Amino acid sequence: MTVAITITFLVFFILLAPTLPVSYLVSFDNFSVHLLVPLLAVVDFFLFDNKVDVKGAKFLSGLAMPLYYLVFALILSAANVNFGGGQRVPYFFLNYFELGWAVEKGQTGVVFWIIILCACFTLISYLFALGVKLINKRRK
Repeated sequence: MTVAITITFLVFFILLAPTLPVSYLVSFDNFSVHLLVPLLAVVDFFLFDNKVDVKGAKFLSGLAMPLYYLVFALILSAANVNFGGGQRVPYFFLNYFELGWAVEKGQTGVVFWIIILCACFTLISYLFALGVKLINKRRK
């Protein structure tokens, strides 16, 4: 969960924030959801959850939540669910109607974005696992 929340933080500030009005960026709703909660989640993880077993490739479990969310969002999109503002997908990088699935229409397709985000999730999961190992090593 902490990895998913961290990705929310990173995706928002790297990909989404530049496209949003300043009035939203300085709002309490944005500040609490996209900045405060992710930072507190990371601090909480390293302070209280550092006894988790992160041996081997268990860090790959950080992919579980985003892949579940991806499947959930794409099923809702196929069922014509409105994600607000008439959008059929929750994020622009999942908009297969405009981007296509692969490199189409002169744009990077959704599959490319999924691969990039999975790589980011894996990297962050690995870094968190490494951080836990270092904390546990230091305590011993």
